[in-house]
Amino acid sequence: MHHANAESTMPHHVAAAWAESKGAWRTFLFWAIPTLIGLAFSAAFQLGFLLPKFGTGSSDLDRCIELAKLYDQGLSDEPTVVFIGDSLTVEGIDASAVAAAAPGWRVLNAALNFGDRIDQEIMTPSLAKARPALVVWLSRPMQLGAAKANLHADRAAAYRVGDFPRDWPQGWLSARSDGLSSGLYATLDGSEWMARAHFHTWLINASYQRLRNNLRRGNIRSTAAGDWIAPYQMVASIAGDRLERHIEAIKREHEDRLARGRFPDSYQRIVRHLADAGARPVIVLAPIHPHIRARGWFDSDTAEFTKFATELAASTNALFLDTSALLDAQDFADGQHPAAAGRAKLSEFIGKQLPPPHPAPSKGR
Repeated sequence: MHHANAESTMPHHVAAAWAESKGAWRTFLFWAIPTLIGLAFSAAFQLGFLLPKFGTGSSDLDRCIELAKLYDQGLSDEPTVVFIGDSLTVEGIDASAVAAAAPGWRVLNAALNFGDRIDQEIMTPSLAKARPALVVWLSRPMQLGAAKANLHADRAAAYRVGDFPRDWPQGWLSARSDGLSSGLYATLDGSEWMARAHFHTWLINASYQRLRNNLRRGNIRSTAAGDWIAPYQMVASIAGDRLERHIEAIKREHEDRLARGRFPDSYQRIVRHLADAGARPVIVLAPIHPHIRARGWFDSDTAEFTKFATELAASTNALFLDTSALLDAQDFADGQHPAAAGRAKLSEFIGKQLPPPHPAPSKGR
């Protein structure tokens, strides 16, 4: 018995609409399927080849990811000192000079340009898990103040690619933390795949970095993202009006951050977490340019930080070192960062203050 199909039993106008609908779907699928395949291939190529091979396009962002790899390896196999901090530590510490002044220690400069307090909060649980013996944090009084700005979206994505949030204790950070917005927290707390996809801009990042390096040729040098010994980049110094403008800018940043609030609990939590994990903290009040010291701009805040750090050190078995007046004007590359002479002097001074290392525990114990 012959059965008519559904289309043949429809009224003519309904059948026409049905046929038109099927044609539209065929057209959509004809274009959509290759497009989706292309997008999937592009994503796989980006995440599986470009990012692992070429990185983010920025040495600073790549360093975020390399830091995660460093900490994942563990640092308890031999007595290890890790320096953390921002560009002042990047420029101011030569790990080989510290090691020469502190025999028996393996010394790593794990500082990061723009590595503000929120950056240290993000990375601290992973650093603590790696179990270095000492963690040295070069700090400025302004780091007790409000964040300079919210964490950059690129930096949040890089930390997520490095999977730092994996090691956070319950409630470690939230969207209400100083330096984070809800969107940035969502990136840190979101999928690694989306964080990796964020770096489809790697070619733009790389082009911008190359242009910047070319414009500043002779003033900076390129360093590897995983250079834990001497990652400094500045090789030239400024003076005169340029130096004065930089010092004024530092003053404005200092005053703005502290005027918008103080966050000693945040700083204290980082130090206590390291101490509780078995790493002895070393809090270092960083060098202050003599032009600033002569004007007394930071005196009251420096005294407040010294009191705070001294009390914190006493309660955590930490060391507190004051290097605020250690360097002379010729030891600075600008109003804040040590030059070669300052780097050597600061590295040697800190190295000589470090306690002798205890032998590393035997493997398997």
